[in-house]
Amino acid sequence: MLVVAMVIAVGSTLVVLLSGGSTGTSSSSPAPAAAVVGGKGKRVTVDISMFAYKPSTITVAPGTVVAFTNMDTTEHTATANNGPTFDTGAIQHLQTKTVTITKPGTYGYHCNFHPFMTGTIIVK
Repeated sequence: MLVVAMVIAVGSTLVVLLSGGSTGTSSSSPAPAAAVVGGKGKRVTVDISMFAYKPSTITVAPGTVVAFTNMDTTEHTATANNGPTFDTGAIQHLQTKTVTITKPGTYGYHCNFHPFMTGTIIVK
């Protein structure tokens, strides 16, 4: 990045003006792809806290057990947007329910009680 500085004297005060510009090259690199975690029989946890899934997107290997733990005092669900793939049913405060997805794909999910709560499980 090219930075141009200009110094101006105003009375007894010096004012420095900076202007950023591009040199035609970029020092930023693309964001790394999410690492695939888990695997058959392995477990990955998604916390439900403050009306959000944390993390909201996970990438797992086929057969990974995804555990949803509800840290909120109100009940939630983790229900696949496409319906039949998975539905934890109601998860009470401090309760954990699990799902296992064996087929590669991208699975969006939501809370049936709070539809603004959404997440994604990527299986590859």
